[in-house]
Amino acid sequence: MKKAACVLAIICAVMIISAGAFAAETKFAVVNLQKVLELSDAGIKAQKEMDTRINAAGADVEKDGEALIRMREELENEAALLSAEAYADKVRTYENEYLEFQRKYEDYEYELYMMESELIDVVMNDVVELITEMSQKEGYTMVLESRVSGVLYADESIDITDEVIKALNNQ
Repeated sequence: MKKAACVLAIICAVMIISAGAFAAETKFAVVNLQKVLELSDAGIKAQKEMDTRINAAGADVEKDGEALIRMREELENEAALLSAEAYADKVRTYENEYLEFQRKYEDYEYELYMMESELIDVVMNDVVELITEMSQKEGYTMVLESRVSGVLYADESIDITDEVIKALNNQ
């Protein structure tokens, strides 16, 4: 019994010593990438570029939507005045225009999604490269994204978001 207790004490001591050594060699950090995208010069520039493209493409879609609304209003106003055949022709024309508008709108949304992905990817590639360099320089074992990596709590002392923004702006 004393021998088992002695072995258990030795095992516990080894675990405590090795845990202490592991903790001394381990250095973690967290970064809020959304904040980096929103506050860094590169992220702001990408957002402005997206806004410019959205406004340009959105104007065409909005114009087509307004024309479609006018077409529907005309159809409703003329319904009682038109023959059944003429009304059916106008309804078919409206439905075709509506389907075309839906296709254009879906294309518009897809283009916006692709554009956003492209612009964000450019910034994120720079951010990841910068974080890698910072991690190697500062000796971080691991850097986690604070919003989506499952981090429930991280002390502010290990949050390097502001340092990343500052370094990114200085590039």
